Amino acid sequence: FLIDTTGSMGTPIDNVTSSLTTIASALAERIPDVQMGVGQFRDFPFDFYGSGGDMPYQNMQNITNDVAAVQSALGRLSAAGGADGPESHVAALFHASLS
Repeated sequence: FLIDTTGSMGTPIDNVTSSLTTIASALAERIPDVQMGVGQFRDFPFDFYGSGGDMPYQNMQNITNDVAAVQSALGRLSAAGGADGPESHVAALFHASLS
């Protein structure tokens, strides 16, 4: 799961976290060997583009079959930073593909 955690996503993150926690459990029940991971992205922390604490990608949980670890990582997500419309989703997808 790759989630935008910029400041404007505060309320959606709560909803997404709750939904994905349920989805992770349902996937594990239906697909015995399912594996999942969690990553977040905000912005590049440069000048007017993003905020000081931003990051283009952060791995929160390596891909695993441990549903509790995935749910725990989802629970650690929080909104912050960001400073404009476009975020670093393309860079995040690239980095997530390497994880």
